Amino acid sequence: MIRRIENDEASYLFGIARRDDHKNSKNYLEKRIKDYIAIHVYENDNDVIAFSGIFPFQNNFCRVADRTFVMKEYRSKGLNSLGHGQFLSRNLLPVQTKLALELGYNPFYSIQERKRRKSLELSVNDFNLNNDYTFYYTVLDGMYYTCDEYVEGKESCWQNVATLGEQSGIKFRNTFRHRV
Repeated sequence: MIRRIENDEASYLFGIARRDDHKNSKNYLEKRIKDYIAIHVYENDNDVIAFSGIFPFQNNFCRVADRTFVMKEYRSKGLNSLGHGQFLSRNLLPVQTKLALELGYNPFYSIQERKRRKSLELSVNDFNLNNDYTFYYTVLDGMYYTCDEYVEGKESCWQNVATLGEQSGIKFRNTFRHRV
């Protein structure tokens, strides 16, 4: 089941994520919660498996699946699978994409590090194959700088990006810094 959560529950879950030994645990900042469009949990019988948010960006873009966090006991090695189904591409992503579009945003999602590009491609392919909507994600070529302010040498801000549809991809390329 997917459920939209309030800021107090998001604060509690971000605290769990910050205390985790995951390499991105420092990214779950309390001060950022108020800026989310929405945060959702994916759960089974009130047991939270994962959570992620929809975060606004410039030029009416928003990142869906922002700060996706999977509870330690449910982790696998990839973005796509927990061993019991594609939780992101078949569950969280469709809900967040639909909400973003309803609110007038151009959704995208991303993953850092060039070596993790294949995970994004697998997630996009699974989303496109298993969602009967009239839209699809496309993985853009190269890497895109997705932090607010450009800082030379800040590699964690360079991301592999998937945008919704071709026109959104063109607009994204014209909005964000890009490198091959």
